[in-house]
Amino acid sequence: MRKLFEEALDDYASFHRNPKNKLTHYIGVPVIVFSVVLLLRLVSLGSLGSIALDATLVVAIPLGIFYLMLNPGTGLGMLAILAGMYLLSPYVNWQTGVALFVGGWVVQFIGHHFEGQKPAFFKNAVHLLIGPLWLLNDLYNRLHLPAYQPKQASA
Repeated sequence: MRKLFEEALDDYASFHRNPKNKLTHYIGVPVIVFSVVLLLRLVSLGSLGSIALDATLVVAIPLGIFYLMLNPGTGLGMLAILAGMYLLSPYVNWQTGVALFVGGWVVQFIGHHFEGQKPAFFKNAVHLLIGPLWLLNDLYNRLHLPAYQPKQASA
């Protein structure tokens, strides 16, 4: 899984070399992820005993396991972030969630205008899942925490 993690981050990084594009991703990616958590939480899937199930839990738990398998350090970080977003989401209405989703994507596409190329997910939809990990890994690097240094990260 380590090789898959590194190859995915290398490929994703090749679409994100421009500092302005990276900045827009530091804004857009968390906004989009939060909006998805918020909107999926509104989809009730019944209960499992005394635990209310919603679409966020059904999506985030397997995604968290996938992230942990790719890289335990960033996987734990992503799980903590997703949990925080999940806990915050009941305090934000769905209309704001829709606005955040649209606004986050607008910011992303502005960034790719600076970059001069299409977003990575146009090449491979898995990049929609890798983007948050790439961002967290980049943050780990900036904070001098143990992290992978993508080969294409120069800019």
